[in-house]
Amino acid sequence: MVTFIPANREAKSATLTLTYTTATGPAPVTATLTGQGTQPVIALSPPDTLRFGEVQTGQSKVAVLTVRNTGTDTLRVSGVSSADGAFTAALTSFSVLPGASREVEVRFAPTAVGMRLATLAITHNASRSPTTIPLSGSGILPLVTVSINPTTLGFGNVRVGQ
Repeated sequence: MVTFIPANREAKSATLTLTYTTATGPAPVTATLTGQGTQPVIALSPPDTLRFGEVQTGQSKVAVLTVRNTGTDTLRVSGVSSADGAFTAALTSFSVLPGASREVEVRFAPTAVGMRLATLAITHNASRSPTTIPLSGSGILPLVTVSINPTTLGFGNVRVGQ
């Protein structure tokens, strides 16, 4: 049995020669062996940070992260998560064929006022797993709308001190 265990994605070739003895002498038999290693490669878009900006507490905002497979084998994502519960991913387990991509919606739902910095970790079968991307968003107070109705109010004549 002959096996091929690639160390990288480069194409490889070799010649296998078997020599056996016949009545007339040695007889070589050769075979050309070829193979290429396959490997998924993950690429994220945006590549640097998911920025959510200002979001009112009690509300949420969604940003889309695109996960691309630029490799030659299926990319299998087994987890997408953040340690900060204000950031959640809608899709946490999926596969991406070579040359394809998948969109993952990431939601920021602040419960308190202030800046939040976190990391989204993507666990996968490509090299250097998990891949991480920084997250940022700021929780702000809800906007308050005040309306006065009617816009004018007449009290008429009122005695002083009453």
